[in-house]
Amino acid sequence: RYNRNHSIIYNEAVWNGASFIASWGDTNGVDFDDIYPKTSMGYDGFSNKIQPRFINISYNYVHELGIFEKQSSFYFQAKSCQNYIGYNIFYNGPRAAINLN
Repeated sequence: RYNRNHSIIYNEAVWNGASFIASWGDTNGVDFDDIYPKTSMGYDGFSNKIQPRFINISYNYVHELGIFEKQSSFYFQAKSCQNYIGYNIFYNGPRAAINLN
């Protein structure tokens, strides 16, 4: 979850039931004093210790993806940044190859 400087390269995935790669981190809560009852929610992207960063995703070959999960993608990213995605081949998936949230 707090992975840094990791490489996912030269892989083949076929007939996978869900997403091939998911890069998903956490965020700190933001306090809202003016809301009753007082709540802590929201996204604090300034805390860089809790998000995956600098992940290299290259030269992967993925097809026939999302057999059981129709919301799957080749690569899903949420609350993660500064990652490199290049030189991959993906086809026959249920939705977008790269899903940045």
